Amino acid sequence: QEPGAEQHDDDGRGRQQPGGGPGTRFLPFYDYLEWLLQGQVMHDLWVGASADGEPVAQLYALRPVPVPNLAAPVGIALLSFVFPIEVAGRIFLVLGVLGFAAGYAFLVRRWQGQATALEFTGVVWAFGYFLQRGYVGYLFALPVAFVGIGIMHRDATRLVRLTALQLLAFLAHLMAWGVLAGATACYAIALYRDGRRAAALRLAATAAPSALLLVWYTVATRDAGHLVWYGSVRDKGLAL
Repeated sequence: QEPGAEQHDDDGRGRQQPGGGPGTRFLPFYDYLEWLLQGQVMHDLWVGASADGEPVAQLYALRPVPVPNLAAPVGIALLSFVFPIEVAGRIFLVLGVLGFAAGYAFLVRRWQGQATALEFTGVVWAFGYFLQRGYVGYLFALPVAFVGIGIMHRDATRLVRLTALQLLAFLAHLMAWGVLAGATACYAIALYRDGRRAAALRLAATAAPSALLLVWYTVATRDAGHLVWYGSVRDKGLAL
Protein backbone atom coordinates (compact mmCIF):
# COMPACT_ATOMS: atom_id res chain seq x y z
CA GLN A 1 0.00 0.00 0.00
CA GLU A 2 1.19 3.52 -0.79
CA PRO A 3 2.67 5.35 2.21
CA GLY A 4 0.09 7.61 3.78
CA ALA A 5 -2.80 5.94 2.01
CA GLU A 6 -5.93 5.62 4.10
CA GLN A 7 -6.66 2.08 5.29
CA HIS A 8 -10.15 0.63 5.34
CA ASP A 9 -11.58 -2.67 6.46
CA ASP A 10 -13.88 -3.60 3.59
CA ASP A 11 -16.40 -6.44 3.79
CA GLY A 12 -16.17 -7.33 0.10
CA ARG A 13 -19.35 -5.49 -0.90
CA GLY A 14 -18.07 -1.96 -0.67
CA ARG A 15 -19.30 -1.32 2.87
CA GLN A 16 -16.72 -0.22 5.36
CA GLN A 17 -16.45 -2.14 8.60
CA PRO A 18 -15.01 -0.68 11.80
CA GLY A 19 -11.54 -1.95 12.53
CA GLY A 20 -10.34 -2.70 16.04
CA GLY A 21 -13.64 -1.74 17.66
CA PRO A 22 -15.58 -3.72 20.26
CA GLY A 23 -18.30 -4.79 17.79
CA THR A 24 -18.40 -7.95 15.75
CA ARG A 25 -19.76 -8.49 12.27
CA PHE A 26 -20.90 -12.07 12.88
CA LEU A 27 -22.68 -13.26 16.01
CA PRO A 28 -20.59 -15.77 18.02
CA PHE A 29 -23.14 -18.61 18.14
CA TYR A 30 -21.77 -22.11 17.75
CA ASP A 31 -23.49 -23.32 14.54
CA TYR A 32 -24.58 -19.90 13.33
CA LEU A 33 -21.77 -19.27 10.85
CA GLU A 34 -22.37 -22.65 9.20
CA TRP A 35 -25.99 -21.74 8.49
CA LEU A 36 -24.96 -18.30 7.33
CA LEU A 37 -22.57 -19.87 4.82
CA GLN A 38 -25.24 -22.26 3.57
CA GLY A 39 -27.68 -19.38 3.15
CA GLN A 40 -25.09 -17.44 1.15
CA VAL A 41 -24.30 -20.45 -1.06
CA MET A 42 -27.99 -21.11 -1.73
CA HIS A 43 -28.59 -17.47 -2.61
CA ASP A 44 -25.58 -17.44 -4.95
CA LEU A 45 -26.82 -20.58 -6.70
CA TRP A 46 -30.23 -19.04 -7.24
CA VAL A 47 -28.82 -15.86 -8.80
CA GLY A 48 -25.93 -17.51 -10.65
CA ALA A 49 -23.25 -15.61 -8.74
CA SER A 50 -19.49 -16.08 -8.95
CA ALA A 51 -16.80 -16.28 -6.30
CA ASP A 52 -13.31 -15.08 -7.23
CA GLY A 53 -14.29 -15.24 -10.89
CA GLU A 54 -15.54 -18.84 -10.68
CA PRO A 55 -19.27 -19.65 -10.88
CA VAL A 56 -20.60 -20.91 -7.57
CA ALA A 57 -22.51 -23.56 -9.52
CA GLN A 58 -19.18 -25.24 -10.30
CA LEU A 59 -18.48 -25.63 -6.58
CA TYR A 60 -21.93 -26.45 -5.21
CA ALA A 61 -25.19 -27.84 -6.54
CA LEU A 62 -28.77 -28.22 -5.36
CA ARG A 63 -30.17 -31.74 -5.48
CA PRO A 64 -33.92 -32.41 -5.96
CA VAL A 65 -34.24 -34.16 -2.59
CA PRO A 66 -36.56 -33.26 0.34
CA VAL A 67 -33.85 -32.22 2.79
CA PRO A 68 -35.30 -32.09 6.33
CA ASN A 69 -33.27 -29.06 7.51
CA LEU A 70 -34.21 -26.29 5.10
CA ALA A 71 -35.52 -23.58 7.44
CA ALA A 72 -32.20 -21.85 8.09
CA PRO A 73 -30.54 -21.94 4.64
CA VAL A 74 -33.73 -21.13 2.73
CA GLY A 75 -34.86 -18.47 5.18
CA ILE A 76 -31.49 -16.70 5.25
CA ALA A 77 -31.10 -17.02 1.48
CA LEU A 78 -34.50 -15.39 0.87
CA LEU A 79 -33.76 -12.57 3.30
CA SER A 80 -30.38 -11.97 1.62
CA PHE A 81 -32.21 -10.79 -1.52
CA VAL A 82 -33.07 -7.67 0.47
CA PHE A 83 -30.37 -7.46 3.15
CA PRO A 84 -26.64 -8.20 3.39
CA ILE A 85 -26.03 -11.78 4.49
CA GLU A 86 -24.98 -10.89 8.04
CA VAL A 87 -28.12 -8.76 8.48
CA ALA A 88 -30.28 -11.49 6.94
CA GLY A 89 -28.91 -13.95 9.49
CA ARG A 90 -29.75 -11.67 12.39
CA ILE A 91 -33.26 -11.08 11.10
CA PHE A 92 -33.74 -14.83 10.82
CA LEU A 93 -32.65 -15.18 14.45
CA VAL A 94 -35.17 -12.54 15.51
CA LEU A 95 -37.92 -14.33 13.59
CA GLY A 96 -36.92 -17.59 15.25
CA VAL A 97 -37.11 -16.13 18.75
CA LEU A 98 -40.44 -14.41 18.11
CA GLY A 99 -41.87 -17.52 16.45
CA PHE A 100 -40.74 -19.71 19.34
CA ALA A 101 -42.39 -17.39 21.87
CA ALA A 102 -45.62 -17.22 19.85
CA GLY A 103 -45.82 -20.97 19.26
CA TYR A 104 -45.13 -21.63 22.93
CA ALA A 105 -47.90 -19.21 23.93
CA PHE A 106 -50.33 -20.97 21.57
CA LEU A 107 -49.48 -24.36 23.04
CA VAL A 108 -49.80 -23.19 26.66
CA ARG A 109 -53.18 -21.55 26.03
CA ARG A 110 -54.48 -24.69 24.31
CA TRP A 111 -53.40 -26.80 27.26
CA GLN A 112 -54.75 -24.49 29.94
CA GLY A 113 -57.90 -23.45 28.11
CA GLN A 114 -57.54 -19.80 29.10
CA ALA A 115 -55.14 -16.88 28.91
CA THR A 116 -52.50 -16.88 31.68
CA ALA A 117 -49.20 -15.19 32.39
CA LEU A 118 -47.45 -18.51 31.77
CA GLU A 119 -47.80 -17.88 28.04
CA PHE A 120 -45.13 -15.18 28.19
CA THR A 121 -42.46 -17.45 29.68
CA GLY A 122 -41.68 -18.78 26.19
CA VAL A 123 -39.48 -15.70 25.67
CA VAL A 124 -37.16 -16.96 28.42
CA TRP A 125 -36.71 -20.33 26.72
CA ALA A 126 -36.33 -18.72 23.27
CA PHE A 127 -33.13 -16.97 24.40
CA GLY A 128 -31.69 -20.14 25.89
CA TYR A 129 -29.53 -23.04 24.81
CA PHE A 130 -30.81 -23.44 21.22
CA LEU A 131 -29.94 -19.86 20.36
CA GLN A 132 -26.55 -19.91 22.09
CA ARG A 133 -25.55 -23.07 20.25
CA GLY A 134 -26.70 -21.62 16.96
CA TYR A 135 -29.39 -24.26 16.39
CA VAL A 136 -31.32 -21.59 14.53
CA GLY A 137 -33.22 -23.97 12.23
CA TYR A 138 -34.47 -25.97 15.21
CA LEU A 139 -35.43 -22.80 17.04
CA PHE A 140 -37.33 -21.61 13.97
CA ALA A 141 -39.06 -24.96 13.36
CA LEU A 142 -40.13 -25.86 16.91
CA PRO A 143 -43.13 -23.47 16.85
CA VAL A 144 -44.59 -25.59 14.05
CA ALA A 145 -44.48 -28.57 16.41
CA PHE A 146 -45.96 -26.47 19.22
CA VAL A 147 -48.90 -25.42 17.06
CA GLY A 148 -49.49 -28.99 15.88
CA ILE A 149 -49.49 -30.34 19.44
CA GLY A 150 -51.83 -27.57 20.56
CA ILE A 151 -54.28 -28.41 17.78
CA MET A 152 -54.18 -32.14 18.57
CA HIS A 153 -54.78 -31.46 22.25
CA ARG A 154 -58.10 -29.76 21.52
CA ASP A 155 -59.22 -31.37 18.26
CA ALA A 156 -57.48 -34.41 16.77
CA THR A 157 -59.81 -34.41 13.75
CA ARG A 158 -58.05 -31.51 11.99
CA LEU A 159 -56.36 -34.01 9.71
CA VAL A 160 -55.56 -31.79 6.72
CA ARG A 161 -54.11 -29.08 8.94
CA LEU A 162 -52.07 -31.57 10.94
CA THR A 163 -50.74 -33.24 7.78
CA ALA A 164 -49.63 -29.85 6.44
CA LEU A 165 -47.90 -29.04 9.74
CA GLN A 166 -46.14 -32.42 9.68
CA LEU A 167 -44.78 -31.69 6.19
CA LEU A 168 -43.77 -28.15 7.14
CA ALA A 169 -42.01 -29.34 10.30
CA PHE A 170 -40.14 -32.03 8.37
CA LEU A 171 -38.85 -29.62 5.73
CA ALA A 172 -37.93 -27.04 8.39
CA HIS A 173 -35.93 -29.31 10.71
CA LEU A 174 -35.77 -33.06 11.25
CA MET A 175 -35.73 -32.92 15.06
CA ALA A 176 -38.68 -30.53 15.19
CA TRP A 177 -40.58 -33.01 13.02
CA GLY A 178 -39.51 -35.73 15.45
CA VAL A 179 -41.10 -33.78 18.30
CA LEU A 180 -44.38 -33.42 16.40
CA ALA A 181 -44.37 -37.01 15.11
CA GLY A 182 -43.69 -38.32 18.62
CA ALA A 183 -46.55 -36.29 20.04
CA THR A 184 -48.81 -37.53 17.24
CA ALA A 185 -47.97 -41.12 18.16
CA CYS A 186 -48.79 -40.44 21.82
CA TYR A 187 -52.17 -38.90 21.03
CA ALA A 188 -52.95 -41.73 18.58
CA ILE A 189 -52.16 -44.30 21.26
CA ALA A 190 -54.41 -42.45 23.71
CA LEU A 191 -57.26 -42.48 21.21
CA TYR A 192 -56.73 -46.18 20.56
CA ARG A 193 -56.82 -47.00 24.26
CA ASP A 194 -60.09 -45.07 24.57
CA GLY A 195 -61.61 -47.35 21.95
CA ARG A 196 -61.53 -44.74 19.16
CA ARG A 197 -59.47 -46.89 16.83
CA ALA A 198 -60.58 -45.31 13.57
CA ALA A 199 -59.73 -41.82 14.87
CA ALA A 200 -56.37 -43.12 16.11
CA LEU A 201 -55.49 -44.52 12.69
CA ARG A 202 -56.53 -41.34 10.93
CA LEU A 203 -54.42 -39.23 13.28
CA ALA A 204 -51.38 -41.49 12.84
CA ALA A 205 -51.83 -41.27 9.07
CA THR A 206 -51.13 -37.52 9.18
CA ALA A 207 -47.44 -38.38 9.68
CA ALA A 208 -47.34 -40.78 6.72
CA PRO A 209 -46.53 -38.22 3.94
CA SER A 210 -43.64 -36.71 5.88
CA ALA A 211 -42.40 -40.19 6.81
CA LEU A 212 -42.31 -41.05 3.11
CA LEU A 213 -40.24 -37.91 2.50
CA LEU A 214 -37.79 -39.12 5.15
CA VAL A 215 -37.48 -42.46 3.36
CA TRP A 216 -36.94 -40.65 0.05
CA TYR A 217 -34.25 -38.43 1.57
CA THR A 218 -32.48 -41.35 3.26
CA VAL A 219 -32.35 -43.43 0.08
CA ALA A 220 -31.41 -40.53 -2.19
CA THR A 221 -28.52 -39.34 -0.01
CA ARG A 222 -27.15 -42.67 1.10
CA ASP A 223 -23.86 -42.00 -0.69
CA ALA A 224 -23.48 -38.63 1.06
CA GLY A 225 -23.92 -40.08 4.54
CA HIS A 226 -25.99 -37.16 5.81
CA LEU A 227 -27.79 -39.22 8.44
CA VAL A 228 -25.21 -40.12 11.06
CA TRP A 229 -26.30 -41.98 14.17
CA TYR A 230 -24.61 -41.61 17.56
CA GLY A 231 -22.18 -44.42 18.21
CA SER A 232 -22.87 -44.67 21.93
CA VAL A 233 -25.24 -43.55 24.64
CA ARG A 234 -22.41 -41.44 26.06
CA ASP A 235 -22.05 -39.49 22.80
CA LYS A 236 -25.77 -38.81 22.71
CA GLY A 237 -25.72 -37.75 26.35
CA LEU A 238 -22.94 -35.27 25.65
CA ALA A 239 -24.89 -33.86 22.71
CA LEU A 240 -27.98 -33.40 24.86
